[in-house]
Amino acid sequence: MKAFGWIVWSALSLLLLLTCEETEPFKPNQNPEIIKFGLIGSGVEARKLGTFICLVTDEDDDSLTYTWSSPAGTFAGSGDTVLWLAPEEVSRYPVLCHVEDGRGGYVEVNFDVQVFPQYIPEYEWTIYNRDNSGLPSNLLWDVAITSDDVVWTLDESHDASRFDGTNWLTWDVASWDDGVDLAVDSQGNAWITAAASWIAKADESGFSKISHSGWSYTVAIDKQDNIWVGGRGDDRQARISKYDGTNWTHYDSSVTGTAIPEPAAITFDSNNNLWYISMNDSIWGGAGILTYYDGLNWTTIEGPAPSWPGCIAIDESDRVWVGTYSGELASFFENEWTLAPPPSNFWPLTDIEILNENEIWCSFEYGGIARANRHSAYLAEDAAWSPVFNTDNSIFSENPLIYSLASDSKGNIWGALWNHSWPSDSSDVALFKLSIIDE
Repeated sequence: MKAFGWIVWSALSLLLLLTCEETEPFKPNQNPEIIKFGLIGSGVEARKLGTFICLVTDEDDDSLTYTWSSPAGTFAGSGDTVLWLAPEEVSRYPVLCHVEDGRGGYVEVNFDVQVFPQYIPEYEWTIYNRDNSGLPSNLLWDVAITSDDVVWTLDESHDASRFDGTNWLTWDVASWDDGVDLAVDSQGNAWITAAASWIAKADESGFSKISHSGWSYTVAIDKQDNIWVGGRGDDRQARISKYDGTNWTHYDSSVTGTAIPEPAAITFDSNNNLWYISMNDSIWGGAGILTYYDGLNWTTIEGPAPSWPGCIAIDESDRVWVGTYSGELASFFENEWTLAPPPSNFWPLTDIEILNENEIWCSFEYGGIARANRHSAYLAEDAAWSPVFNTDNSIFSENPLIYSLASDSKGNIWGALWNHSWPSDSSDVALFKLSIIDE
């Protein structure tokens, strides 16, 4: 009986203790709240980028999911700040931002954005040929510009020409060998490759040749002024070679342990890593191969690379751009390719010049030149090109055969043409400068 009384007393004590404990009050989920939203700026030009923001707070510190939508235009990015590529038609467009907290709470906001007509500046053309300048030929392969705006050209007669804005100097650099490619270093020197076992270094006083084994075709210069040459060795193996001002280092399959595709064009990213594009075989139309070298390892990137690659460039975001023989402007970033179709009747894409963060200028063997909006191009938009200069609105003849582009410190675009008219007259164009006169 005593045991039973003790058990009852213990149970009552436990019940009393539990009822006296404080319990956490139920707290319902709170919806997110918008602090600030809208377009940064007063409007967006057609086919240009606008930046939208939707700043949100959540009392429960929940993880938030943002969904942006509009009946027109293209969004890029995610979260509380996104880019919007405006449509081509001028109008006001509604934009919706919907934010969820994952627990049933949400908030959304609608606002309108005005799309204005796109501003297209006016341009002035300056023409150089063998009659009105010191150019020895109207058949140019390449153009490059130094940091102090000295213009170098390479022509089919193996001549390298230097133009400082006033005076022209020319050297017969390649002699009986064909000059193939041209690049300039940070000191203003020009480096020329030929289908031969040497490269040439030229400055305002003359030129000298640096011998090496094999054949050199394409050339590029890294941020330490090392000279990189793509070509073949004496054994006919494709290779990349580096010249540091004193010594040569050759990279082929015997060094890398894997086959090196033959380079078509070379460039460097912001970390001085080497990138080059090539074809996977000698047959035109073969799929392109992108190769990457970080100073230790060579990585060959397969997949949907563009066919017939001809040129390569890298922008400030380290996005790789490749021009194709069929005219597409290809973009490679975060292991994905996109292809922006060319302007109508423009092909092949022969050179790429990145003028600033948003502008990519491209030359074509047939058609003319065109400026691409960087963001619409990597979004693979059809209307990536503006403006386009062709036979209707420029100096170009029916088949301009533009092989190379370069830009100077003032933002002028220079282009080298292979002009077939012979003998030349004052209407021929071998080299042009395109300057903005209305901003």
